[in-house]
Amino acid sequence: MTFLSSGSEYYDGVQRLSATFLFLSCLTFGQTPSTPASRLDGVVTDALSGAPVRRATLTLTPTRGNAGTIIASSDGDGKFSITGIAAGVYKLFLEKSGYLNQEYGSKNYQFAGEAITLGAGETKSDLQFKAMKQSVITGKVIDEDGDPVTQSSVSAMQKSRWNTRSGGTNGNTNDIGEFRIAGLTPGKYIVVANSFNRRMNRSTTGMINGVMRTIRSNVTQQPSAQEEDFAPTFFPSANDEASASVIDILPGQQMDNIVIRMRKIAVYSIRGTAQYIGSKPPTEQGVQVQLIPKDAVALSKGFGARQISTMLQKDGTFEFQAVAPGSYNVVALRHDLAQWPLGSTPIDVHGNVENLGITFGDPAKLAVEVIWEDKEETKPVNGYVMLTSITVGNFVTPTLMVKEGKLPVTGVPGGTYSAQFQSSDAMAYVKQVRDKSGTDLGRQLTIVENTNPELTLVLSTKMARLEGSVSADGKAAGNTTVVLFPDGENRGSMGRLRTYKTDAGGRFKMERVVPGSYKLFAFEEEIPGNVFLNGAPPQFLENKGTVVTVKEESTEKVDLTITKVE
Repeated sequence: MTFLSSGSEYYDGVQRLSATFLFLSCLTFGQTPSTPASRLDGVVTDALSGAPVRRATLTLTPTRGNAGTIIASSDGDGKFSITGIAAGVYKLFLEKSGYLNQEYGSKNYQFAGEAITLGAGETKSDLQFKAMKQSVITGKVIDEDGDPVTQSSVSAMQKSRWNTRSGGTNGNTNDIGEFRIAGLTPGKYIVVANSFNRRMNRSTTGMINGVMRTIRSNVTQQPSAQEEDFAPTFFPSANDEASASVIDILPGQQMDNIVIRMRKIAVYSIRGTAQYIGSKPPTEQGVQVQLIPKDAVALSKGFGARQISTMLQKDGTFEFQAVAPGSYNVVALRHDLAQWPLGSTPIDVHGNVENLGITFGDPAKLAVEVIWEDKEETKPVNGYVMLTSITVGNFVTPTLMVKEGKLPVTGVPGGTYSAQFQSSDAMAYVKQVRDKSGTDLGRQLTIVENTNPELTLVLSTKMARLEGSVSADGKAAGNTTVVLFPDGENRGSMGRLRTYKTDAGGRFKMERVVPGSYKLFAFEEEIPGNVFLNGAPPQFLENKGTVVTVKEESTEKVDLTITKVE
């Protein structure tokens, strides 16, 4: 058995000697001589055959506190022993070539498992870690004539009643069109191939004479010929997700001979100019232009919808090649403003687009004061403000440092933003935004180009607590997932989305909840992390859940039953 401790620190001179002495006198990772160490013993077996799994790597990580991470290996009989553990709460992870990465206690090999609580000097010797072999999909991508399609990206998307999400490792076709996708958990999948990699080879960027330029190939299209490229194609040869064939893959199974026949569609070019109308133009290489699909769902799934970027040329022009039909936003971003979104225009592509124009001007010079709601609070505000653009594609801007209650004058492009605050000094939220005259603007900032707004962010530490229990059929429902979803006036404030695991008695407690309206859901099964991130629950949950209103400095108690999902 081997073990390591994370978080080592280095010192110079006397400090180095002191640290070394402390380490040698306390080899049990935070244990004092008077505190007995704890121990874990167990065995790793194959979940399907029951055979011992040797040389599996087990990592014991504390969920909180300063205890060190410990790494151990299973022996030839699959047994492992981890000693010198400080009392606390831990997670245990397993890694082994050919097997899924797992967390101890996970029900379906891809979500969170069970925490392991150890008291001082306690020994747990009956851990049974069942390792599941990875599932694999292999196959080939061909064109309409049966010839191999190289440089194509292939993804396996796992389907559930919650959503469709990427699974395993994406595969890329080799020189004969073959692909392999490993690391898959059991379940139902659709497989999609797209030619994004091939298109990227058509147009790229690079430095020429110290200036970022777009580098294009010398390939030209005959004037009378319509340019074509491969469309995203679902197994076996479908153009949309609804028509795809579903592959049901079993635990540890290798599914071979999945053949995807790709079809070509008409693709188009977009050419235009980005015109600066302010007083201080950016540097030549300072503007990037992005083509962003409006279909955020397809973009997040990777179904061939990709964000494409190019640099603005010295003469103010830009070009996108091999663009599939669809609806997009063309967005200009300035590098000297940390790539904050500037001008934007929507566009529907059903043919070649010429002379598309974007204009952008000087950013506003934003001055911000950050204060506490309680006027008697004397502690100066230190922390970070984050602005999220609501106007252009939900861009998250760089964090802005607040020191002594002041945010230095910062260039911010025009648009509407939501504001959030973080600090290690105190847990607080942005309760109110005021303009120079003291008018309450709510929680959103509307910024106009080439102005000098002076705003005040009012912070409140008056958060609430939410606690309760979950039951199913009249019995406590332990180890279930509780979701606190922002609703009512809070809807869209996804920074307030919370999830929690109930304990063995079905109880839960959420601290530091921002006041407002919410819906509470309780699920027996694990919930993928991105289900609620589009600002609304799935449609089949729209009329479900328990509505709760949380008030400042209150403790709200809610008893839930399992949310039935049909």
